[in-house]
Amino acid sequence: MTKLYDRPEICRHCFYPQPGRQLDRSDLGEPVVLALADGTRIGGFWCHPSPDAPTLLYLHGNGERIADQLETWPSWAQRAGANIFFVDYPGYATSAGSPTLSGCCQAAQVALDFLLARDGDQVPAIIVVGRSIGSLFALDVVARNPGPRLSGLALESGIADLCQRLAVWVPHHQLAIDRPALEAAVAADFDQRAKLGRVEVPVLVLHTERDAIVPIWHGEQFAAWAGSHLLRFVRFEAGDHNTIQLFNEGTYVAALADLVNAARGRASGCAARR
Repeated sequence: MTKLYDRPEICRHCFYPQPGRQLDRSDLGEPVVLALADGTRIGGFWCHPSPDAPTLLYLHGNGERIADQLETWPSWAQRAGANIFFVDYPGYATSAGSPTLSGCCQAAQVALDFLLARDGDQVPAIIVVGRSIGSLFALDVVARNPGPRLSGLALESGIADLCQRLAVWVPHHQLAIDRPALEAAVAADFDQRAKLGRVEVPVLVLHTERDAIVPIWHGEQFAAWAGSHLLRFVRFEAGDHNTIQLFNEGTYVAALADLVNAARGRASGCAARR
Protein backbone atom coordinates (compact mmCIF):
# COMPACT_ATOMS: atom_id res chain seq x y z
CA MET A 1 0.00 0.00 0.00
CA THR A 2 1.28 3.46 -0.91
CA LYS A 3 2.45 5.46 2.09
CA LEU A 4 0.53 8.68 2.59
CA TYR A 5 3.69 10.74 2.20
CA ASP A 6 4.42 9.03 -1.15
CA ARG A 7 1.16 10.12 -2.79
CA PRO A 8 1.79 12.05 -6.04
CA GLU A 9 -0.09 15.17 -4.97
CA ILE A 10 2.27 15.45 -1.99
CA CYS A 11 5.49 14.46 -3.76
CA ARG A 12 5.09 17.04 -6.51
CA HIS A 13 5.43 19.72 -3.81
CA CYS A 14 8.46 18.04 -2.22
CA PHE A 15 10.68 17.16 -5.16
CA TYR A 16 12.16 19.12 -8.05
CA PRO A 17 13.58 16.46 -10.37
CA GLN A 18 16.05 17.72 -12.93
CA PRO A 19 16.23 16.35 -16.49
CA GLY A 20 19.42 14.95 -17.95
CA ARG A 21 20.84 12.34 -20.27
CA GLN A 22 22.78 9.23 -19.37
CA LEU A 23 26.37 9.98 -18.42
CA ASP A 24 29.32 8.59 -20.36
CA ARG A 25 32.53 7.06 -19.09
CA SER A 26 35.17 9.77 -18.70
CA ASP A 27 38.50 10.45 -17.03
CA LEU A 28 36.52 11.09 -13.85
CA GLY A 29 34.84 7.69 -13.67
CA GLU A 30 32.17 5.49 -15.15
CA PRO A 31 28.38 5.30 -15.08
CA VAL A 32 26.72 2.50 -13.15
CA VAL A 33 23.18 1.25 -13.76
CA LEU A 34 21.29 0.02 -10.71
CA ALA A 35 17.67 -1.01 -10.21
CA LEU A 36 15.07 -0.83 -7.49
CA ALA A 37 13.18 -3.97 -6.47
CA ASP A 38 10.41 -3.13 -8.95
CA GLY A 39 12.92 -2.81 -11.79
CA THR A 40 13.07 1.01 -11.91
CA ARG A 41 16.40 2.04 -13.42
CA ILE A 42 18.63 4.07 -11.11
CA GLY A 43 21.68 5.89 -12.43
CA GLY A 44 24.94 6.05 -10.56
CA PHE A 45 28.45 7.29 -11.29
CA TRP A 46 31.60 5.95 -9.64
CA CYS A 47 34.85 7.88 -9.40
CA HIS A 48 37.50 5.62 -7.88
CA PRO A 49 40.99 6.74 -8.90
CA SER A 50 42.55 5.93 -5.52
CA PRO A 51 43.03 2.21 -4.81
CA ASP A 52 42.19 1.13 -1.26
CA ALA A 53 40.67 4.51 -0.35
CA PRO A 54 37.32 4.85 1.44
CA THR A 55 34.35 5.72 -0.76
CA LEU A 56 31.93 8.58 -0.19
CA LEU A 57 28.34 7.71 -1.12
CA TYR A 58 27.03 11.16 -2.04
CA LEU A 59 23.27 11.78 -1.89
CA HIS A 60 22.62 15.14 -3.50
CA GLY A 61 20.08 17.80 -2.65
CA ASN A 62 16.74 18.62 -4.20
CA GLY A 63 16.79 20.18 -7.66
CA GLU A 64 20.27 18.70 -8.22
CA ARG A 65 21.66 15.74 -10.17
CA ILE A 66 24.88 13.78 -10.59
CA ALA A 67 26.03 15.94 -13.52
CA ASP A 68 25.96 19.03 -11.28
CA GLN A 69 28.48 17.46 -8.92
CA LEU A 70 31.12 16.28 -11.39
CA GLU A 71 32.81 19.66 -11.76
CA THR A 72 33.79 19.81 -8.08
CA TRP A 73 33.14 16.73 -6.01
CA PRO A 74 35.57 14.22 -7.56
CA SER A 75 38.39 16.66 -6.83
CA TRP A 76 37.09 17.41 -3.33
CA ALA A 77 36.81 13.71 -2.56
CA GLN A 78 40.40 13.11 -3.66
CA ARG A 79 41.61 16.00 -1.50
CA ALA A 80 39.76 14.45 1.42
CA GLY A 81 41.43 11.09 0.73
CA ALA A 82 38.43 9.27 -0.72
CA ASN A 83 36.76 7.99 -3.86
CA ILE A 84 33.13 8.92 -4.49
CA PHE A 85 29.94 7.28 -5.75
CA PHE A 86 26.96 9.37 -6.88
CA VAL A 87 23.35 8.33 -7.36
CA ASP A 88 20.34 10.08 -8.93
CA TYR A 89 16.98 9.64 -7.22
CA PRO A 90 14.02 8.19 -9.13
CA GLY A 91 12.86 10.68 -11.75
CA TYR A 92 16.12 12.66 -11.64
CA ALA A 93 18.30 12.88 -14.76
CA THR A 94 19.85 9.41 -15.18
CA SER A 95 17.13 7.57 -13.23
CA ALA A 96 13.69 6.47 -14.36
CA GLY A 97 10.43 6.63 -12.43
CA SER A 98 9.09 9.37 -10.18
CA PRO A 99 10.51 10.57 -6.88
CA THR A 100 8.95 9.56 -3.59
CA LEU A 101 10.44 9.52 -0.11
CA SER A 102 10.35 5.72 -0.07
CA GLY A 103 11.82 5.46 -3.57
CA CYS A 104 14.70 7.78 -2.73
CA CYS A 105 15.50 5.74 0.38
CA GLN A 106 15.51 2.63 -1.81
CA ALA A 107 17.84 4.31 -4.31
CA ALA A 108 20.28 5.05 -1.49
CA GLN A 109 20.04 1.42 -0.39
CA VAL A 110 20.78 -0.06 -3.83
CA ALA A 111 23.75 2.30 -4.18
CA LEU A 112 25.07 1.16 -0.80
CA ASP A 113 24.44 -2.47 -1.76
CA PHE A 114 26.50 -1.95 -4.92
CA LEU A 115 29.46 -0.69 -2.89
CA LEU A 116 29.13 -3.39 -0.25
CA ALA A 117 29.18 -6.00 -3.01
CA ARG A 118 32.67 -4.84 -4.05
CA ASP A 119 35.67 -6.55 -2.51
CA GLY A 120 36.89 -5.06 0.75
CA ASP A 121 40.26 -4.31 -0.82
CA GLN A 122 38.49 -2.09 -3.37
CA VAL A 123 35.99 -0.47 -1.00
CA PRO A 124 37.44 -0.81 2.51
CA ALA A 125 35.14 1.77 4.07
CA ILE A 126 32.00 3.67 3.07
CA ILE A 127 31.03 7.13 4.29
CA VAL A 128 27.50 8.29 3.47
CA VAL A 129 27.14 12.02 2.76
CA GLY A 130 23.63 13.49 2.59
CA ARG A 131 23.01 17.05 1.51
CA SER A 132 19.69 18.80 2.25
CA ILE A 133 16.87 16.40 1.33
CA GLY A 134 19.59 13.80 0.77
CA SER A 135 20.17 13.82 4.54
CA LEU A 136 16.85 11.99 4.95
CA PHE A 137 18.02 9.13 2.77
CA ALA A 138 21.57 9.15 4.15
CA LEU A 139 20.45 8.79 7.75
CA ASP A 140 17.89 6.16 6.79
CA VAL A 141 20.40 3.96 4.98
CA VAL A 142 23.07 4.24 7.69
CA ALA A 143 20.58 3.44 10.46
CA ARG A 144 19.38 0.36 8.55
CA ASN A 145 22.83 -1.03 7.72
CA PRO A 146 25.11 -1.47 10.70
CA GLY A 147 28.32 -3.17 9.68
CA PRO A 148 32.09 -2.86 9.78
CA ARG A 149 32.52 -1.25 6.36
CA LEU A 150 29.91 1.47 6.88
CA SER A 151 32.23 3.83 8.70
CA GLY A 152 30.94 7.42 8.67
CA LEU A 153 28.01 9.77 8.13
CA ALA A 154 27.98 13.42 7.06
CA LEU A 155 24.80 15.50 7.22
CA GLU A 156 25.09 18.79 5.32
CA SER A 157 22.28 21.34 5.48
CA GLY A 158 20.26 18.39 6.75
CA ILE A 159 16.61 18.05 7.73
CA ALA A 160 16.13 17.05 11.36
CA ASP A 161 12.34 17.54 11.39
CA LEU A 162 10.61 16.41 8.20
CA CYS A 163 7.15 17.32 9.51
CA GLN A 164 8.31 20.93 9.86
CA ARG A 165 9.53 20.98 6.26
CA LEU A 166 6.33 19.38 4.95
CA ALA A 167 4.34 22.07 6.73
CA VAL A 168 6.24 24.57 4.58
CA TRP A 169 6.18 22.62 1.32
CA VAL A 170 2.72 21.06 1.20
CA PRO A 171 -0.51 23.13 0.95
CA HIS A 172 -2.51 20.75 3.14
CA HIS A 173 -5.85 22.57 2.94
CA GLN A 174 -5.64 23.11 -0.81
CA LEU A 175 -4.99 19.40 -1.34
CA ALA A 176 -7.46 18.26 1.30
CA ILE A 177 -4.66 16.34 3.01
CA ASP A 178 -5.27 15.03 6.52
CA ARG A 179 -2.32 16.79 8.14
CA PRO A 180 -2.33 14.81 11.43
CA ALA A 181 -2.41 11.53 9.47
CA LEU A 182 0.45 12.69 7.24
CA GLU A 183 2.54 13.77 10.21
CA ALA A 184 1.85 10.49 11.99
CA ALA A 185 3.07 8.53 8.95
CA VAL A 186 6.19 10.69 8.69
CA ALA A 187 6.90 10.42 12.41
CA ALA A 188 6.68 6.63 12.19
CA ASP A 189 9.18 6.30 9.33
CA PHE A 190 11.33 9.46 9.53
CA ASP A 191 12.03 9.89 13.23
CA GLN A 192 15.44 11.44 12.73
CA ARG A 193 16.34 11.41 16.42
CA ALA A 194 15.57 7.70 16.73
CA LYS A 195 17.50 6.87 13.56
CA LEU A 196 20.54 8.85 14.67
CA GLY A 197 20.36 7.02 17.99
CA ARG A 198 20.97 3.76 16.10
CA VAL A 199 24.02 5.12 14.29
CA GLU A 200 27.35 3.94 15.68
CA VAL A 201 29.74 5.62 13.26
CA PRO A 202 31.45 9.03 13.41
CA VAL A 203 29.00 11.78 12.48
CA LEU A 204 29.93 15.07 10.83
CA VAL A 205 27.34 17.86 10.79
CA LEU A 206 27.80 20.84 8.44
CA HIS A 207 25.42 23.79 8.29
CA THR A 208 25.55 27.48 7.51
CA GLU A 209 24.08 30.05 9.86
CA ARG A 210 22.59 31.83 6.84
CA ASP A 211 20.50 28.90 5.65
CA ALA A 212 17.02 30.31 5.11
CA ILE A 213 15.65 27.10 3.57
CA VAL A 214 16.65 24.59 6.26
CA PRO A 215 17.51 26.77 9.29
CA ILE A 216 20.57 25.96 11.34
CA TRP A 217 18.54 24.64 14.25
CA HIS A 218 18.18 21.46 12.20
CA GLY A 219 21.96 21.07 12.32
CA GLU A 220 22.00 21.87 16.02
CA GLN A 221 19.49 19.09 16.64
CA PHE A 222 21.60 16.59 14.72
CA ALA A 223 24.71 17.60 16.65
CA ALA A 224 22.90 17.13 19.97
CA TRP A 225 21.33 13.82 18.98
CA ALA A 226 24.62 12.36 17.71
CA GLY A 227 25.97 12.42 21.26
CA SER A 228 29.31 10.69 21.68
CA HIS A 229 29.39 9.78 17.97
CA LEU A 230 29.60 13.44 16.90
CA LEU A 231 32.96 14.01 15.25
CA ARG A 232 32.44 17.71 14.55
CA PHE A 233 29.66 20.25 14.13
CA VAL A 234 30.91 22.84 11.64
CA ARG A 235 28.92 26.07 11.64
CA PHE A 236 29.72 28.23 8.63
CA GLU A 237 29.19 31.98 8.63
CA ALA A 238 29.50 32.34 4.86
CA GLY A 239 27.14 31.06 2.19
CA ASP A 240 23.51 30.05 2.23
CA HIS A 241 21.70 26.77 1.61
CA ASN A 242 22.73 26.62 -2.05
CA THR A 243 26.23 28.10 -1.76
CA ILE A 244 27.52 26.51 1.45
CA GLN A 245 29.97 24.27 -0.40
CA LEU A 246 31.43 26.84 -2.78
CA PHE A 247 31.74 29.63 -0.19
CA ASN A 248 33.45 27.35 2.33
CA GLU A 249 35.33 24.93 0.12
CA GLY A 250 38.59 24.75 2.08
CA THR A 251 37.04 24.29 5.51
CA TYR A 252 34.36 21.97 4.10
CA VAL A 253 36.89 19.64 2.44
CA ALA A 254 39.12 19.69 5.54
CA ALA A 255 36.16 18.58 7.67
CA LEU A 256 35.48 15.76 5.20
CA ALA A 257 39.12 14.73 5.44
CA ASP A 258 38.74 14.49 9.23
CA LEU A 259 35.74 12.20 8.73
CA VAL A 260 37.61 10.08 6.17
CA ASN A 261 40.51 9.66 8.60
CA ALA A 262 38.11 8.70 11.40
CA ALA A 263 36.43 6.22 9.07
CA ARG A 264 39.79 4.70 8.13
CA GLY A 265 40.60 4.23 11.79
CA ARG A 266 37.23 2.65 12.50
CA ALA A 267 37.47 0.30 9.52
CA SER A 268 41.01 -0.75 10.49
CA GLY A 269 39.90 -1.41 14.06
CA CYS A 270 36.96 -3.51 12.91
CA ALA A 271 39.23 -5.51 10.56
CA ALA A 272 41.72 -6.16 13.36
CA ARG A 273 38.96 -7.54 15.59
CA ARG A 274 37.63 -9.94 12.95
